Amino acid sequence: MKKTLLMRILGWVAAVILSVIYGNILYVYLFPATLTDVTYNPSDLESVGRYLLLPLCLFPVIAILLCLIVVRICRRRGWDQTGRWRAGVLILFVAGLGYLLIDSAPLKNDYTSNDLVVNAKDADRSYAVLMELRRDQSNTPVSRLVITNAVYGTNLFYRPLTNEILYADQIEQAWKDIEVGRDYIARLDKFEAIVDFLPDTPITTNVLAPNFMPLRNSARVYCAYAELKAEQGDAEEGVRQLIQLHSVAKKSLPNATYFISKMIWASVAGMDIDYAYQIASMPNTSTNALQELRRSFIPFSQSDVSIRRQFIAEYLFRKTALLSGQYSPLDFITWASVYEDGKQINPSRPITRNIVTPFLFNGNSTVRELRKVHDLMISDAGKTPPTAESSNAIDEYAKQKVIKNLVGWCIVYQFTPSFTKAASNCWKTKVKSELLAIYLAQRLGEKMELIDAYTGKPYLIDEKTGIPFSSGPDGKAGSGDDIRLGQ
Repeated sequence: MKKTLLMRILGWVAAVILSVIYGNILYVYLFPATLTDVTYNPSDLESVGRYLLLPLCLFPVIAILLCLIVVRICRRRGWDQTGRWRAGVLILFVAGLGYLLIDSAPLKNDYTSNDLVVNAKDADRSYAVLMELRRDQSNTPVSRLVITNAVYGTNLFYRPLTNEILYADQIEQAWKDIEVGRDYIARLDKFEAIVDFLPDTPITTNVLAPNFMPLRNSARVYCAYAELKAEQGDAEEGVRQLIQLHSVAKKSLPNATYFISKMIWASVAGMDIDYAYQIASMPNTSTNALQELRRSFIPFSQSDVSIRRQFIAEYLFRKTALLSGQYSPLDFITWASVYEDGKQINPSRPITRNIVTPFLFNGNSTVRELRKVHDLMISDAGKTPPTAESSNAIDEYAKQKVIKNLVGWCIVYQFTPSFTKAASNCWKTKVKSELLAIYLAQRLGEKMELIDAYTGKPYLIDEKTGIPFSSGPDGKAGSGDDIRLGQ
């Protein structure tokens, strides 16, 4: 009798535990928005119902129906008198949890940090100088350029290219303001290549990323100063400074590891190209200055502007974060790692986090899906020109809602970067570099013909101005997406 009572008690305990687990699993599956909903307020009755009562009630209803089916089968087989049906029900639901726990084997021949290492002379020294620049941007005169507009009362460094000589005093003062930044540019230009990743660099998203605005504004001052000098009749001095800035951008762009770094250097390089064109188009620019520009502003290659390296880095960052154990998988969904004054301000539901997560997340399976999606984007990045076909594949992936590894599915879908605009902007920089090369050849009385990858034909020449341009991604001239110098 006591043994029977004990078995019943244990059976009910198991039933309650299984109800909690399955209830939360079904709740998350039926209401996936709860994974990103961090507005839970314990004093809110509606929240209590959503976060506790509904999951607890959801499974028992389904469990009772399944139990009735199992009991009916057991009775037909004559098991109901022996109590085997209870064991059968328990095995049925435990086996279901076991299936959810089964993970894939780790990937073999996967990407590693070695795929991000640049074999360049003095790579460690260039890395040290670049990291020094990143640390110093927040407290050196470079950062003052963020408020340049307010100080000088003009949008000097954000306006279209016009007559710089009207702002000579402001430009000269800004040039002095960025003395520390200019010293960094000069130091970086001494290296053959500038890298932001070394073999012992931690694979983590917690990296020292460059502050976008100071560096970009510093580049704007370089460009404005170069054009000012050209307008003042000293084009050689302006070109010399512009060439040094562009040299640093050329050495950094192909070796950038992080998307933000790639975008910054692509932006700087594109700006340099536009100002080089502006200087080259001045009637009084000397032949020597034009020849210097031509020697230094060599067209970018496809590998220079490709974002393949950045996709590999993004994949490794996410893989490391997922498998390191530093975060709960739900941190990637609920942003539950946000803290304020040392306290977690938006924790996810304790039941889901502590009990149910292992049944919603398989680490190796998630990594495999993550790799599959990133491989699609890496393939897109390697095409000429890059495409956005992978975006459609990711959209299709989003429709393939699964029961097994549901959190992993959400992580892959919600936190897989698209960056099709990044690829487009980098490629636009390449196109402009080729247009500039053609234009400089024209100014020197020579002829150069390069192929526009968008059309597979030579770049077009504007009938009114004689300046080369690209018809852009749609391949149609005058349709609004043309790429032109000084744009």
